[in-house]
Amino acid sequence: MQRRDSIKLSTTASLLTVLLLAVQVSVHAQNTKPTGDVSDVRVVRSVEQEPRADLLGQPSLALWKEKHLVAAYQKGIPGKADMGSIDAIVSTNDGDSWSIPSTIFDHTERHGSIQFGYSNAVLYKPPGQEVLWCFAMRCPLNYADSEDSQLAAAYSGDGGWSWNPVELAMRYSGSLVIIGEIRRIIENDQPVYLLPAHRNTVDHDPHGQREQFVLRSTSLLDWRLGGYVPQPDPAKVFLHEGQISVT
Repeated sequence: MQRRDSIKLSTTASLLTVLLLAVQVSVHAQNTKPTGDVSDVRVVRSVEQEPRADLLGQPSLALWKEKHLVAAYQKGIPGKADMGSIDAIVSTNDGDSWSIPSTIFDHTERHGSIQFGYSNAVLYKPPGQEVLWCFAMRCPLNYADSEDSQLAAAYSGDGGWSWNPVELAMRYSGSLVIIGEIRRIIENDQPVYLLPAHRNTVDHDPHGQREQFVLRSTSLLDWRLGGYVPQPDPAKVFLHEGQISVT
């Protein structure tokens, strides 16, 4: 019990810190140059507000429009360290107050005889579009962990108040783990979206792989393998949970 409590506190602190720092960046970035200093701290959600959650973790923050913020986070369930549901909360006053949660992905929902656990929400609003996407990992709830997940998605057209799940056209068929943000680049005058991911099948398969790679899409609905991050051979290292920087 003592160990579980420490996990809860640590994860909650991480959630709040990341969200609050992101709020400061989004609120002040348009008017001032970043200084790296935190000017204010605001609690957006805590475990005490979620009595049925084992933990809150892996937050993602998006700006829908001026002063309208959306935060998505994993609501963990007992016995599953990295699985649960994905909820969203909304602020329309620069993060001063937040709505009650709405569900993006629900681990209690049945798909035939299967229930899925979800983790690692990634919010993304394409420039010039009135739609907000949430991508996440999804795997059968009876799995021991989320290493063998697939990509799941939902979108909101009303600024995060309600969500609609969609099934993606996946031209990459392997397992994946995501946590990094989506980046948009221009190729041949067309937008291309890049999503960093990694695969770790070594834990359950002695002949498995640990690889960092990038998925790419021109529509956010159809994803294919863009390429692997090269590693020195044979002295490979475990690259995982990467981010992409566009310069």
